[in-house]
Amino acid sequence: MERKQYELENTPEFTAIEDKIEALAAKAKTDSTAKNSQNTLIAQKRKLVSKELCRCQKLQPSKLLASPDDAELIGYYRTQFHRVRRLIPERDRLASNLFLVAPIRSDKG
Repeated sequence: MERKQYELENTPEFTAIEDKIEALAAKAKTDSTAKNSQNTLIAQKRKLVSKELCRCQKLQPSKLLASPDDAELIGYYRTQFHRVRRLIPERDRLASNLFLVAPIRSDKG
């Protein structure tokens, strides 16, 4: 996440907005139009950050982990089923054995 923030802060558009904000900082103390333009630039800067954050959130993997030991994917405890399944033994057994191939009358069936 820090890498994405660093990349965003070093884009030409972001640095240009920051430079304009710094240039208007001295004038904004006395001039109301400079203060208004500084506020619009700050809003543009926030909009850039929120767009980038939204884009990063959409690119995050949403596939859930098969077990808590798998660390490469995000969101193992995100669904209610994964939080509750350990509390109800029948549900945990069903989740563990649902896709196993076994005869019906076996211990797993």
